[in-house]
Order: sequence, then structure tokens, then C-alpha cells
Amino acid sequence: MKPDAAMRRIVQLFVALAFVYAAFSPLRISGMGYMGENLLCADQLAARIAGGFRGEAAAAPIAWPRHGLIEPLLGLPFVLPVHLLRRSMDYEDAALAFYPLVLTSLLCVLIYVWGRRLTTDRRAYGLAIGAAFSTMLWPYAYFAMEPAQSFFLLLGGYLALGRTTRGESDAATRGWARLAAIANHLRASEGERGWGATVGFAVAIAIACSAKSNGVFLLPAVGWLVLCRFWDGRRMDRGKGLRMLLVVGVAGGGFALGAITRGQYWAKLGAGAAMFLSGRFLIEGPIDYAMNAWSILLSPNKGLAIFAPLAMLGLALIGRAWRTQPRLAVFAVLILAGNIGAVSLLRVWAEETWGPRYLHAAIGPLVLCLAASLGRERLRAPLKAAIAGCVGVGLLISFLGSFFYYGALHAAATKAGLSTLEGLQTNPHLNHVKFNAALLRVWVRGRVSRLETPVLWPRAPFWWFEAPADHPPAREIDLREYALPQPPWAREMPRRKISPAIRYGPLAGLVPGLWLLLRLRRRDASGEPLPDEGRDSR
Repeated sequence: MKPDAAMRRIVQLFVALAFVYAAFSPLRISGMGYMGENLLCADQLAARIAGGFRGEAAAAPIAWPRHGLIEPLLGLPFVLPVHLLRRSMDYEDAALAFYPLVLTSLLCVLIYVWGRRLTTDRRAYGLAIGAAFSTMLWPYAYFAMEPAQSFFLLLGGYLALGRTTRGESDAATRGWARLAAIANHLRASEGERGWGATVGFAVAIAIACSAKSNGVFLLPAVGWLVLCRFWDGRRMDRGKGLRMLLVVGVAGGGFALGAITRGQYWAKLGAGAAMFLSGRFLIEGPIDYAMNAWSILLSPNKGLAIFAPLAMLGLALIGRAWRTQPRLAVFAVLILAGNIGAVSLLRVWAEETWGPRYLHAAIGPLVLCLAASLGRERLRAPLKAAIAGCVGVGLLISFLGSFFYYGALHAAATKAGLSTLEGLQTNPHLNHVKFNAALLRVWVRGRVSRLETPVLWPRAPFWWFEAPADHPPAREIDLREYALPQPPWAREMPRRKISPAIRYGPLAGLVPGLWLLLRLRRRDASGEPLPDEGRDSR
């Protein structure tokens, strides 16, 4: 394997994914969940840095976001250049929209890099592309609430559980090979690479467990990574012990920083963890707990099987992955168990966002478990059909989630008087896939021929046997108000709203991005054309 060709392929894959993702970007992030808080905090941090350069007085106190300081710090490289150019918050909003896009592209590249150690290069590439566009990784490249935690958790997993080939890092000294040497030097092999890789591992798991409040649910998985990296069943030497202390200290410091800055936000509201432990939010008994856990995986409205079928297939085949990669399988199960086990305690185990967003971090490890279960043997036809079906169905569903703003369903349900959290979790009328498919039909019909008549939603309920006499009539809304795609090029806007260069600029990368993805599919990491499946499987 030529390291320069491998690194070239990795970089090209990242660029291709970033181009395709950018083509569908809404070029705004402030309306995505709590990301407006992160944007404001990053802007205030940028103002302080710029003020320090200019010798200006300190700015107003920082408005801490609900998930703390970590994510605004990660977004600062996107916001600071725009702030230094003294552009408005609208430009900072557009710049920060590329932050989750970049992290999601890196996450998918990492799936490929790790996956080709578990299966053939062709299969690893196919699974990485499948994860990129056939799971909820694609919609969340724009919704932005999960990619940071998921990427750094998977990076920590790779640094703890991944393998390196000796000698690759010494192959060459210039060009792509230099990048390959740096990347291979930062990889870990059972904790024996020294302090540089240890610091990278420590930072990765520190961000993973501190970027969001639910990072506490990932502590079992993070603890497993620390154990796998530094303990091999034998007595630990002094060097490993010191490196493990460094990792625990950095991770603990990051967790404390996130918790303290989160506390500043909740203290202003007079709320905190006690609010979620109150009777209003907790389930009533074990039956509710079992039903919540089942629904998080399999419900039509919010189940992982609907919004990330490829990951669900990895979970179904995790027994096969256990036989070849037991540590990876345990890692994936601990992520699932930590999140499902904690969230199932709440009556509100999902909300208005797209799919089971608290399982976003599990998608990468589950896809890798699928790669480990495939191995290098020839695949049987039923398994090939299952993978193709998961990719095809997931692609359609994820496109619907990417093309429309996730909050449109919540806004429509509120206007129709249906927006309860229980309804968002279980009501068929509030199924995000069905709703976005209806929006797509309305949008296409409106583009082909102007829709003069309202498109009413939801459909009238079926009463058994007849509606009560005193029941209020159902409120219907016009879907034409909500059939507004996210990408600026796909929706009509006033000319002054956004310039043509910004509106159509990201779309220009779609064709080269797709071309590059197809070109990479036809070559392996050595730059040679891919062999046929039979020869590749031997």
C-alpha cells in the first residue's frame, strides 16, 4: 500500500463529500436548535480576540449557551475571520453553517480509514458513502447539533482501537507522503506511540464527553476506550500509567469546563438537572422504560431503523462483528446502551428534530461493526440485497431530511393544534418522513405548474365509530406555506435577501463532488483500478 496514494484518496474523499454537502447547505445555522446560542457566544469570543488585537476595551459579558463553551470554541475558526473583516452577523451565520458540514465529512472519512482495516477497500468506501448519504448524518450536516460530539468520539475510538502498519510512517518525506507520515504518526497502536498520540486521544475524548450535556451518557464508552488503549491484561508500566493519568486529567478538565459553562446558562433560568429528574419528565414504571427503548430503535416516527437503516443493519450483525472485533463491538454497544438507557427514563425521549438524534454518535461505530461483520469474504446475495436496500431506502429518507428544514413539521403541527411531544413521538400525522415527502410533492407540483388551490393537512381523523358531538373540528393548514426547501438555490427569495454568488456558489461544487466520488469508487488506495469482487475477496 503506497502511503502517498492512500493519503491522496483520503483527502479527495473529504473534498468530494464537503462539495456535495455544501451544495445542499441552507447557508444559515442560527435557526437550528440551540445553534443560535453557539453563534452568539462564538461572535462574542471573536469580538474579545479582535479587541485584543486592536487594543479595544473588553466587550460585554459572554452569553453562555446551554451546552457550554466547547462547541463555540470549535466554531470560532469559522467565525473569527468574518469578524475580523467586520462583516455582519449574517455572514458569520453563513460561515458557521460550514462547521457541521466539515465535521460530518471528516466523520465519514474516518469511517473509511478505519473501515478499510476491517474489510476490503471497496467495501469500506461504499460503507463510508452509505453512512454519508443514507443515514441521518446527512441531515445533521445542516442541523448541526450532533456532529462535533460524534466525530470526536469516533476519533477517540480510532486512536484507541485502530491498528497501524509498521513502516508506513517512514515511507517518504514530501508531498502526499509527508501528510501520510504525519497521519500515521498520530495514530495509536495499543498505547505505544508516545505522548503526541496520547494528547490527541485525550483531547478527542475530552471534547466527546463535554461538548454536550448528554456527554455524561458516553462516559462508559469513553472509559472503555481508555481501558483498551492502556491496559492489555498485563502489569502496566510507568510510562503507560503516566499517559493514562494525562488522558484522565485532560478528559476530566474538559468535562468540568463544559459543566461549569453550562451551569452559567441554566443558573440564569433557575433550572438545571433537577428539572429533568422531576416527576414531570420521568417515566412512571418499567413498562414505559421498555417501550421507550424499543421505540428509540424501531418506532416509525423516531426509530433508528427508519432514519439510519445501514446502522441498524450493523446492529443486527453485531454478533458477527464480535467474533472478529470484540472491542469495537463493545464500544458500539456501550454508546447505544448509555444513550438509550438514559433517555428511556424520560417521558420525552425525542422531540421535534429529525429522528433519534441522541443516537447520532452511534451511527459511525455501528457502520464499522457492519464492516467488521463483512470482513474480506465473498458476500452472499441476501446480504448484498440487504445492504443495497438499506442504502437505497436510507438515501431517499435522508434526502427528505436534508432538503427541508426540520422545524417545518413543528410549525405546521403547532398551527394545526397537534404539537404535543407525545404526538411528535407517536402520531402518524406527525411522521417526519411522511410530512417531508408531502412537502416535496407540493414543491414539485408548484414548480411544474402553479398551485392555485390549498393543499390541506392533516387528513381528517378516523373516528370509531363516530366523532363526539362536542369535539372541536379539526384545524387544517395549507402545506404550500411550508414547502420551502433549505438550499437557497431551490427557493424563491427577494433579491436583496441573498446575493446570487452566495445563493448559487455552493451548488457549483455538486458536479465535481459527485464526479470525484464516482472516480474514487473505481480505484483503490494504491491508485490502481479496483479488482472484481471475487479477486478482491480472496
